[in-house]
Amino acid sequence: MERLAPNSTGKCIQMCPAKEKEMRIRENLIHPLEKVYRSERVDQNNDRPWAEVYDFIFDRLRAVRQDMTIQQSDGPVAITLLEYALGF
Repeated sequence: MERLAPNSTGKCIQMCPAKEKEMRIRENLIHPLEKVYRSERVDQNNDRPWAEVYDFIFDRLRAVRQDMTIQQSDGPVAITLLEYALGF
């Protein structure tokens, strides 16, 4: 495959930029499965309907594929990522 532009390599390891993260928290736009609870209680029910879990994971894997396309990812690392996604 001929590259049209130099590789773009993502460097953000956070959920999203800090200002966007603050806005999403402030406006309650965080998906329930994204939340990390600070105090886990023993009686807390973490069971989720399979459809909700599937939609969440499918959405996140789509974002990974989009990033791979933008970054023109190829090679062993890209193949490994796609194999994990296909396993789902």
